[in-house]
Amino acid sequence: MLMTNEAATRYEEARTEFEAAHARWTLPTSGTTMSMRHRHQKEESLGMLGHPLGLAMDFAAEENPNLKGENKEFPGLNEFMVRRFGGGRSQMAISVDAVEQLGKNTANKVVGAQDQTTLDQVTLQFNEIARTSANFMTALSPEQKRGLRVARNAYFDLPALRAERAKLDKSNADPKRLDTVNKLIERKERELKVGVADAFTPWTAALQGESAVDAGSATMQTSNVSAYKAGIAGFAKLDKDGIQRTGALLGLERKAFKGSDGKYKTKIRALLAEKKEAAEGLVKTYQFKIKKRQELIKKLGDHKKLFGTGTQRADGTWATEQRVSEVAVMQLIEHGHVQQTGKAGRDGRTEMFNAEAAAMLAKYGFAPGSNFGDTMHFDFIEGYSKAFPGGRKAARGKRIGPNGIVDAKGS
Repeated sequence: MLMTNEAATRYEEARTEFEAAHARWTLPTSGTTMSMRHRHQKEESLGMLGHPLGLAMDFAAEENPNLKGENKEFPGLNEFMVRRFGGGRSQMAISVDAVEQLGKNTANKVVGAQDQTTLDQVTLQFNEIARTSANFMTALSPEQKRGLRVARNAYFDLPALRAERAKLDKSNADPKRLDTVNKLIERKERELKVGVADAFTPWTAALQGESAVDAGSATMQTSNVSAYKAGIAGFAKLDKDGIQRTGALLGLERKAFKGSDGKYKTKIRALLAEKKEAAEGLVKTYQFKIKKRQELIKKLGDHKKLFGTGTQRADGTWATEQRVSEVAVMQLIEHGHVQQTGKAGRDGRTEMFNAEAAAMLAKYGFAPGSNFGDTMHFDFIEGYSKAFPGGRKAARGKRIGPNGIVDAKGS
């Protein structure tokens, strides 16, 4: 594991305490720590430079993959899918500032009540994402998963069969084999269609039902926006009684303003504008949620995104290649995104990637990448603060590259 001296020292201290607390466990090791990843050749935000700077670690990347989807995919589909059908939290939400302070306090031996709260949250939330991952793996019945495996075999078998059919069609040399291939293709296409439909029709129906409810709510809020706009446009023409009626509808009593008509009117206008803006925000929220569900439904019907890249087993069946990011839906169904036990470690111990390990790493200043869906990833936060002039906050909106520090727009 290649890291900066300070990050490596903190990791070793965390490992020492972890092993003292757990007789048979050790912290996971990483094959991915310092790595340039070609990022020294282009402009990147500070947060993307953890590996080049020797401040980041990835643990068992294929078993604990990044939930981020393909580059051009609607954002957050995997995270949403796992959360929706796993029934709980799919990524963590831990304060990076709190982890940084916790690491400093641990180094200075002054860990306090707030630090313990942070540790408790790391433990709680890691257990939650692990439980959600496990629940997602059982969200489909054994029969549905068997059907999906049959569908996957069909999906990866079909290209070779179609290529053989095209060759036989062209040569017209073996009509009997052509008939056999045509029947195989028909069967495989049926298996593909049926397996996917049986697995995901219930999910699609649930998503569509939720979207129908949100569509009704969006319509109601759109009506509210129109009403508030009309109220704002017509406010200047209202007489005194009309103004008071408007105020009463908004929950503003005239007597609360001690005879000041100007303040009363100003408050009503401000509240109308505030409510219009809030209603517009709700419309956008409902529309975004509907769009995300629509995109997830499309993804579940996209065989490439569903099954990913195939690897053929010795018996001729197919598996989905496990990847560290841009993972196929099938990988998450079969393996989840949190693997808590690991390989054999030093001194006969087992490397553990569990809530206890995550909390120990946080105690020594390493924040979980699960905050942004990257389960495998941990960052030594103090190192980032020291790497940029003025610290992490000063780095916001900046990019670092071959030509130095520039703002995010490149000027």
